[in-house]
Amino acid sequence: MENTKGIFDFHTHTFLSDGEYGPMETAQRARSRGYVLIGFSDHVDFGTFEDTINKLKKAVEAINRSEMGIKAMVGVEITHVPPSQIREMVQLCRETGAQYTIVHGETPIEPVIKGTNLAAIEAGADILAHPGFITEVEARLAAENGVFLEISARKKQMIANAHVIEMARRSGAPFLVNSDAHEDAHLLTEETLKQLLKAFDIKEEELIANIKEFLKKVSYL
Repeated sequence: MENTKGIFDFHTHTFLSDGEYGPMETAQRARSRGYVLIGFSDHVDFGTFEDTINKLKKAVEAINRSEMGIKAMVGVEITHVPPSQIREMVQLCRETGAQYTIVHGETPIEPVIKGTNLAAIEAGADILAHPGFITEVEARLAAENGVFLEISARKKQMIANAHVIEMARRSGAPFLVNSDAHEDAHLLTEETLKQLLKAFDIKEEELIANIKEFLKKVSYL
């Protein structure tokens, strides 16, 4: 996707997990805020991944052939899966049709099992969401494995953003800015995105380069 003008957000939720709206309504609300591409990444585990991915695939196909004016992708957020089972879960989600995989990282505001960040990175997940106070060793491994670290626009997750961007820059790990939206108010706008970039000293061209790298990584056409 050559044109990167507009908002790209790879971490959103629909009512297939704990979001407020269905995929098509979420996409329409995002388009009205300036989105050009939205990735749905509903929470999954071993009991829900097949049903969630298959439903998202149908919705994304319909969105992408419609006149809505926004493109969509099928992702997942592997959530509270024990570290020893994350590699298996990543592989199963890909085999079922997820275009990319996110792992719910060790955010300090939830009881995530210690070792989740490292397991996600070792498994080669595409994005490590809100990784909290990730270590520099883990960030360097993320750089080696091409795992993107998330800078979260979700207010309750922003506590560790300064640390995450510092670790990303020290290690050379790629990063993305995502909304982790569960409702309309969580979706990004051009203004809120600019404010976030300014707050964490992220250059727009730096973010665009990472978006292009991510789209290339997941073979998005």
